[in-house]
Amino acid sequence: VDPRVGETAGALVYNIDDLEQVVDTNIKERAQEAVKAQAIIEEEIAAFKEKMRYLSCRPIITSLMEKAELMRQRELKKAYTKMPDLNTEERRWIERMSKRIVRKVLRDPVLKIQEYAGTESERNYTEAVRKLFKLEQ
Repeated sequence: VDPRVGETAGALVYNIDDLEQVVDTNIKERAQEAVKAQAIIEEEIAAFKEKMRYLSCRPIITSLMEKAELMRQRELKKAYTKMPDLNTEERRWIERMSKRIVRKVLRDPVLKIQEYAGTESERNYTEAVRKLFKLEQ
């Protein structure tokens, strides 16, 4: 193609050298984007592994929380029977207080279960928690 074609309005003319430069630029840009993409993939894999690690301990934590909640509700029912004159606000206050107590008592065991999740110690620790709190398998 005659190079003067490039002088025509709206016409672009590339020679082999121009195309090689465009290709080289595109390859460099793609390589930079590939590095960024790899970093994103590695971050997502790490986040996924972390989530998977906690999945193994979810059942025992759930059992522990459910048992504590059941005990809390039973004890509240007994207390309310012995204190029938409590008004609604007093009952709400006792309810909130009992929830805070349960959360505080279970906080350390739950954190330890999560800490040991996915490690060699997980099985031993979760078994100990099962026995200590008399949780079902």
